[in-house]
Amino acid sequence: MRSYFNTKGRGKHLIAFLLLMFLFSPFLMATTEIFPPLIKAAKDGDLDAVKRELASGVDVNLVNSNGDTALYYAALCDKNEVAKFLLESGANPNHVSLFGSCPMECAAGQGNLALIKLMVEHDGRVQPKDSEAVSP
Repeated sequence: MRSYFNTKGRGKHLIAFLLLMFLFSPFLMATTEIFPPLIKAAKDGDLDAVKRELASGVDVNLVNSNGDTALYYAALCDKNEVAKFLLESGANPNHVSLFGSCPMECAAGQGNLALIKLMVEHDGRVQPKDSEAVSP
């Protein structure tokens, strides 16, 4: 039987696997759904459902399988009231998705100056950076 813990150096495979698991653990904790209930409620502009999801303990910065947050979809769909509530609840206006987009970019793409101002008031940066310091 092959052992990964012998003295011939095969343990490096296990160590490499564990290191990769550690490095990618934030992505592994993301939901595999495109529209989990919080994100669907934000996309639809359903403020009451957003409030219920957060009250039940869902993380305001929950990411879907694309790395997008509820704030991203609120900005994309011009749901300012929902976006304001999410920001006041601690949503990160600078979160960059797996594909390099962010809520500020969505608001700008929609021409939503009011939401851009709101995100700037909540420490939103015009050019947020991802984990590798790259701006979308």
